[in-house]
Amino acid sequence: MAEATTTAGTRQSWWPLLWGLAAVLICPFLPLFIDIIPIQQTLLLLVPIVAACSIVGWRFGGRAALALMWIAFTVWILLQPA
Repeated sequence: MAEATTTAGTRQSWWPLLWGLAAVLICPFLPLFIDIIPIQQTLLLLVPIVAACSIVGWRFGGRAALALMWIAFTVWILLQPA
């Protein structure tokens, strides 16, 4: 009599995220990548990206404390002397 009103959702895979993380960690050591973007400190790339993602997550209902923590970590990383 009563039918389900929801449909079975598709499961999203973690593989694109893992491939992207591997690219961020490995690409700075490839000779071609060094010629294009001369940044070998992956934290300078990874921490601001995670901070931006946490801000987006906070805007969509995530935790504000997590976003503030990543923003503070980003500011600290970027203010360190080379």
